[in-house]
Amino acid sequence: KSYYQTILPSVALGVGTKNLETDVVQEILLTAEKNMYDNKMDLGPEMRENTYKKLLLKLEEVNPNFKMRIDRHIDLAKQFSKFLELGSDDTETLLNLTRNHEIGLVSLLHEGNISVESKKLHVENGYRILNAMPNYADISKYVLHHHENWDGSGYPDHLKGEEIPVPSRLIRIIDWYDDLMHNTKLKTG
Repeated sequence: KSYYQTILPSVALGVGTKNLETDVVQEILLTAEKNMYDNKMDLGPEMRENTYKKLLLKLEEVNPNFKMRIDRHIDLAKQFSKFLELGSDDTETLLNLTRNHEIGLVSLLHEGNISVESKKLHVENGYRILNAMPNYADISKYVLHHHENWDGSGYPDHLKGEEIPVPSRLIRIIDWYDDLMHNTKLKTG
C-alpha cells in the first residue's frame, strides 16, 4: 500500500500566441508566464484544500483511532474554552488548532517503528504543511510549539513558561488530559 498516492502532482500551464510577424517573442513568453501564474492563483487554493483533506483522510485511514482522538480533543477544547471564558476569536483559534495539531504525523506514515526522535519531527512538519496554506498559516506557529513543556523540557525549541504561546499551552493540556483519561500511552517530551 503506497502512502505516496495521497498527494497528486499538479501542473500549471500558460499560453501565449504569436499572431503577427512583428510580435516580440519575449513579450509572448511574458504573456504565457503571466497566464501560467494566473492559472496557479485560480487553482491553487482549491488544490491546497484538496491536499489538506487528503492528508487528514490518510491519517484516519492508517490510524482509525486518529479521528476519535481528535473528536475528543475538540469536545475538550470547547469545554476548556467555555471554562476559561475565551472570546469567539480565541475559541475559533483553539478549535482550529485542535483539529490540526497532529497533521504533521502524516510525514511519518512511511516509517514502520517510529523512533522518539522521528516523532519529534511531526511538529515541524505540521508547521510547514499548515504554514503553506493561507487558511491555516495563522495556527502553524502554535502547532510548532504544541509539545513544549512549562519547564523547558519539550520540543522543538525548548521554550519554557510564558515563552510558549497560549494556544500551544492549551492544546498541550488537552492532549495530556485525553491521554490520562483514555489510558493511552503518554507521549515523551
